[in-house]
Amino acid sequence: MGVVGSPIHRYRWCVDKFNLTARELNLWRAVKILSDVVFSRIESGVLRACGLSGSEFSVLSRLHDLGDGKLGQQDLLQSLKWNKSRLSHQLTRMEAKGFVRREPAGRTAEVVMLAAGKRVLKAAQPAHAQAIRQYLSKKLTREEADTLLAIFEKLSE
Repeated sequence: MGVVGSPIHRYRWCVDKFNLTARELNLWRAVKILSDVVFSRIESGVLRACGLSGSEFSVLSRLHDLGDGKLGQQDLLQSLKWNKSRLSHQLTRMEAKGFVRREPAGRTAEVVMLAAGKRVLKAAQPAHAQAIRQYLSKKLTREEADTLLAIFEKLSE
């Protein structure tokens, strides 16, 4: 069995064709599964608490944290690390819910958080914080958290 629970022979093509070692493949799978599981649990906590999807929470929290409720669409795109199409579709859905509005700003647009977006974000923040503690920070010692942060910093360079 691999580190994350699946027999490595299922992924033999990856090892053989691309010269990945079993350790490299297990490392990739562990990172992928870890991020999927933790993100899913945290997003589920927010969704249960106030009906806000993870993507909606991401957009609203970026608008709040980086722009005090207003941010250029390009800046929002870069902060989320999404592609243009995904952001555009997400903003269209959020405009329909009354959470945000896009305003022309020269050759681009600014995304403005509306009152409904502010209310739902405020309702979501305690659930988000509680889910982070439950599914991430309380499961790690301080040293483990520091190591994980150092690893993420190194990998994001």
